[in-house]
Amino acid sequence: KNSHDRYNFMFNAYVELKVSKEFEICGCIGQCFYQEPKDDNISSKQIGVGGTNNWKICSLDQKATYGFIFERTKHPVQSQNVHFQFMTLYQHSTSDYVRMRITTCSRPFSGDGSSSLSVAHSFDQDAAAVLMARIASDRLSISENPGDVMRWLDRTLIHLCQYVAQFQKEDINTFNLPDNFALYPQYMFHLRRS
Repeated sequence: KNSHDRYNFMFNAYVELKVSKEFEICGCIGQCFYQEPKDDNISSKQIGVGGTNNWKICSLDQKATYGFIFERTKHPVQSQNVHFQFMTLYQHSTSDYVRMRITTCSRPFSGDGSSSLSVAHSFDQDAAAVLMARIASDRLSISENPGDVMRWLDRTLIHLCQYVAQFQKEDINTFNLPDNFALYPQYMFHLRRS
């Protein structure tokens, strides 16, 4: 209950996601259900509940978390920014009518990779570790071999370290990760062991 002695949750929710042409939607990780897609920016690669940009969520509260997975398309970059828009329809527990909430995010982006520094500065290693754990458990739930999931985690970590770490080849002492990536390899180590 909230400070007004009312239950603070929503139910019968729908989330529709729209993205710029530079990205495609792979899926959503969380307690949601597939709805017919309403857009064509949908990736053939499905992660979580994929193949759509529209999901049904039975109940929401302030602690609910969902992970939306994207991949870059082969389209040439058409603008300086990319946009992600989340349209959420829900019924609040204190009313009978449906509410709509629209959240739009915009980020600088260029196709030549120069925007990757901005992405690296805003990296949240704790959130990334949680999302990787959720993706790994999703892969296991669809009958994927545990060994394949472990190798996927390893490849993903190696790829990330090649991308953001500073090092000289053949000299392990020069390997250095930025501060906001420093704990991520340890998180992946413990995830693999769990």
